[in-house]
Amino acid sequence: MDASEGAGTLKTYTEDLHDIGTKLTGIGLVTSSNHDRKARLDMARAQHLVAGSPSWFSMQDCN
Repeated sequence: MDASEGAGTLKTYTEDLHDIGTKLTGIGLVTSSNHDRKARLDMARAQHLVAGSPSWFSMQDCN
């Protein structure tokens, strides 16, 4: 995977996360603040994964 493919995959991944979070928030399963925090963490993990870092799963959730 080259950089442009990785960026496209990351963009699709984050759009999908946003869509899923919006649907869950809409039916009351996820509060918007929890969704926002989780989306930021998932985005950070995805960026590390695309960058090739094997340590993405050990990141701590920082507010």
